[in-house]
Amino acid sequence: MKIPTFVVCGLAKVNNHICILCQSPNIIRCYDDVDPYTLRKEVKIKQIKRPWDLTNGPDLNSLYVTDREKNYVWKVKLNDRRVTRWLSGIASPWTISASRSTGHILMVRSGPPSSLELYGPAANLIRCIRLTIDIESPLHAVETTTGNFIVSHKWRESRCWGVSELTTDGQTVNRFCPNGKAQELNNPINLTIDADDRVLVVDFYNYRIVRLESDLRWGQTLLREDTSDWAHVPLKLCYDRDKRQLVVGHDRLGGAVDIYRLL
Repeated sequence: MKIPTFVVCGLAKVNNHICILCQSPNIIRCYDDVDPYTLRKEVKIKQIKRPWDLTNGPDLNSLYVTDREKNYVWKVKLNDRRVTRWLSGIASPWTISASRSTGHILMVRSGPPSSLELYGPAANLIRCIRLTIDIESPLHAVETTTGNFIVSHKWRESRCWGVSELTTDGQTVNRFCPNGKAQELNNPINLTIDADDRVLVVDFYNYRIVRLESDLRWGQTLLREDTSDWAHVPLKLCYDRDKRQLVVGHDRLGGAVDIYRLL
């Protein structure tokens, strides 16, 4: 199912809606999560100069949006369309996600040392998890159902891209390193977790989405540009656990969102 939009820079599931963060114009569009995917609400976010990513939080009526130009994280209330500055003075906020267990907001930071930061509802820093020394240039982090964290990043020595599973103390539990050229990642910019704790990765410069098993063993390529299932460059992912749907934002026709049923 195709949902036309603008430049897709973030996806989130809130209640029974798929929320799409768009650039040019800067707006959040909320659709029903079932066919025919009716547009229910638009929230103009002109205060946010360069929206980059969004996530839902503990409040089921709120979204959090990173702003690369202002170095802010904004809070957007969907019921009254109110946009307020939530966190400021944070250098180069890129990707963002939310803990399913605590509602804390997660952001990775490049080092040295690289780290994963968790923020509470009052924009207070709850925890700063130092990543292991072999990890650099972290791109995105998400939480598993066990409370561990999955981080996409570069390996310091090999300079290749990988994915690690870390405990809340920063200890490595599992890691993905490519075994052969077919498994090499190239800028894994976005992650999501499916209902079975498998990791879905936007492999940006390889123009594909790949799936890793819950222990981070290589799984399979789900979608790629050179097949009939795919068109252009994938940008963002969101997994709908209730309906076992993968929501994919990409750049076709100036921006569009596809929805796939995963088994």
